[in-house]
Amino acid sequence: RASDISRLTALTVLRLIAVIVVFAGSIFVLEVLGDLPFPGTFVTTPMGDLSFFTMLYWAFETLSTVGYGDFAPKTVLGRAVTIFCMGSGVIFFALESAEFMKLWGLQMHGSGRYVKKPHRNHVVIMGGAVQQTDEGILSAFFSELYHPV
Repeated sequence: RASDISRLTALTVLRLIAVIVVFAGSIFVLEVLGDLPFPGTFVTTPMGDLSFFTMLYWAFETLSTVGYGDFAPKTVLGRAVTIFCMGSGVIFFALESAEFMKLWGLQMHGSGRYVKKPHRNHVVIMGGAVQQTDEGILSAFFSELYHPV
């Protein structure tokens, strides 16, 4: 259903935002080795001049496995968290992609058309398969059911 897809999309976006913010904050704190300054403030570190927004960019770049290399942690703890971020990004996108494909498959299942099979004089009617009533489909179905050719 469309509402399930909307809900799943919203949850995926929220999870992605949460993961990026947590990873960006972690690397920023580890690289600065101190309290988080105001987000617009740049701090000079071995990794370069950093701000929290620079680390948001870095986290998204790392999670998506693009890895341009323009920012790379220089501390041992920063590199350790980077390894965790990379692995988490791969796992995150794999799981979310699988979830979307599962939902899409469920949505496509049962959305086909009725096709009369030759040499079969019976019809099986099952409830709950029609979410929206279309008079054209029902008329054709009942016409074939009560006036077979």
